[in-house]
Amino acid sequence: MDKIRIVLNNNELIPRYSSPDARSRNKDSIVRYEDGSLKSIYLESISTINTSIGTLTAEFITFYPNQNIHRVFPVYGQISGFWSEEEEKELLAESVVKVGNRLYTGLFSCICFYETGEVKSLTIWQGESMEVDTNYGKMKVRYGISFYKDGSIQSLEPENPVIITQDTGIYIAYNPLAVGVTGDSNSLRFDREGRVSRLTTIATGIRCIPRNGEPEFILKAKLMTSPFDITEEILIPVQIAFEEDGIVFTDSRKVEKRYSYKEYTLEAYEESEYLSTMCSGDCSACKGCH
Repeated sequence: MDKIRIVLNNNELIPRYSSPDARSRNKDSIVRYEDGSLKSIYLESISTINTSIGTLTAEFITFYPNQNIHRVFPVYGQISGFWSEEEEKELLAESVVKVGNRLYTGLFSCICFYETGEVKSLTIWQGESMEVDTNYGKMKVRYGISFYKDGSIQSLEPENPVIITQDTGIYIAYNPLAVGVTGDSNSLRFDREGRVSRLTTIATGIRCIPRNGEPEFILKAKLMTSPFDITEEILIPVQIAFEEDGIVFTDSRKVEKRYSYKEYTLEAYEESEYLSTMCSGDCSACKGCH
């Protein structure tokens, strides 16, 4: 491809034109929407660009149809036998991103924006983490964090199990099977007032006591075949969403069901039936988490 320049949103962008090297992705330098407007651009080199929140470094950028920035990838190399993740990380500079009235500092592999320019999510580089303030205290976050348009936290991925107190009891929130592809949607979700509205857990179950006198029953994570090794069984997490009139429980098979406070007394409890066999204390060898 010949060297060209594209001027957009006060940025002079030079699409990739040089010959492929060890870290090049097999991706078009320029992709356009059907109307000809720019959809994505793979830059010739890591560059500084202007965004709605100030300057950021970028190597790959995607755009909304209105030409506002959708995603910024500070580095965009292809990890392979010829180019390692460690080598790619060395090219990634620490970013300071303003979201609402707060500054977030870290190694981000992607910054996502709403179409109107506000920061939608931050994807944290694999193996990195950062600490954020919540209504439940400080939390260490891995993989990603997403935001409402006003800058308040919408969801995050806890690096470690966190204690969440609700009207129905105490919950241990953590998703051992979380995958950090993007920071757009994470296992611990908050409402606009900062209260937890949904969590993922393997360590907390719910005791359901029907108000019509029928026998009580338990909702909890189940042992199932590991998605990583079919010869192993691991606890598959469950999701619990808290609503005004009850909870929505999504079981280990992804089946969702509502339980209202009118029909049930709902009590959280710490599930210990399988945890002693799943957790040896050596997290690197834990079959449940890894």
